[in-house]
Amino acid sequence: MARLLATPRARTRTGVGFIAAAVVLAAWSVYLSTSLPPGPRHAWSTAWSGLDHLALTWVGVDGVECVALLTLGIAMLADRPLVVAVTALLALPVFALDAWFDVMTSQTHRQLAEAVVLAALVELPLVAFLALIARHELRRVVTPASEPAPSRSDGGPRSSDPARR
Repeated sequence: MARLLATPRARTRTGVGFIAAAVVLAAWSVYLSTSLPPGPRHAWSTAWSGLDHLALTWVGVDGVECVALLTLGIAMLADRPLVVAVTALLALPVFALDAWFDVMTSQTHRQLAEAVVLAALVELPLVAFLALIARHELRRVVTPASEPAPSRSDGGPRSSDPARR
């Protein structure tokens, strides 16, 4: 993990990856909101959104995830470790909740299988990755920068020093 975010180039790639994931998730949310069947006419959520309460919940959670991924990506590109850590810590339970929600609201065996696979291969590994990112970035914030090595002008040891021979 340390190598994954150790260099500015690696953090840039990871940030771009989060931004790309936010764009893909936003496209998925738009598709989901337009492809799900409308809810019952008497439901309050259908009256203003056209979606029933479960569909609106899915789209809402995906929207929060998009914002989190986009914020995380931008903060990584700007090299703002505290913002990255806080965003990762805030996004972590949302992705875990999404995995749980998808599994628990599955109505068919196929939906359940898809939800379990998505949770096991995408959402829960992302939760673990977010935890590692938060840990790494918090260490960057609280660990003081190492002191520079003494230079020759400030009395540091020299190779021609008799004591060093």
